[in-house]
Amino acid sequence: MHLISTFPSDLSEEPALLRRPVDDPVWNNICRKVQKRYAFFDGSTRQILASLASMITSLIHLLDPVMDELCKRTCRFCSDICCVGSEVYYNETDLFYFAACGKGYPRGQTRRTGEVSLCRYWYPCFGCLLPRSQRPYTCTWFICSDQSQLLETLFKPRDIRRINASFESIRRLRLILSSIFMKSGDLGYEFSKLLE
Repeated sequence: MHLISTFPSDLSEEPALLRRPVDDPVWNNICRKVQKRYAFFDGSTRQILASLASMITSLIHLLDPVMDELCKRTCRFCSDICCVGSEVYYNETDLFYFAACGKGYPRGQTRRTGEVSLCRYWYPCFGCLLPRSQRPYTCTWFICSDQSQLLETLFKPRDIRRINASFESIRRLRLILSSIFMKSGDLGYEFSKLLE
């Protein structure tokens, strides 16, 4: 992982054009654009992208039990559930990650145009229907204040440092992944035309 994680990234933040409600037909067109762009890459670039995606997936799986435990102990008592909030969406990097994983895309954005309430993948008394690696990355890295306090009581400082390092590694790998996709053409322009 060290070699790939030292690749330069032109980005300091992930693109956010798609962080908004999108109707399913537009979503499907966007996913097709991403898939077409992925197919455009030569074999060695696709290998690099697949390696990045694999490392990200492995790190998410490492964090999964931690996040599950934090959610299990806090979310059901919360009066301001993140999944009900209207600011959680897939972004471009999430779609680039799905393309590089080769396992397909979610059936739609978290909310359709005109919807502002619940995430379409969240169900009361159950939570998210998606495995953590298929959720918007926001759903993996966000830790509320209650969870942050709980983290400090459940884990030793060295474990917390490892957890934070995993989050930072995922962030860095996602920025590299996104940089490679964004350098391959003007996807932002193509997405904005679809979102008009």
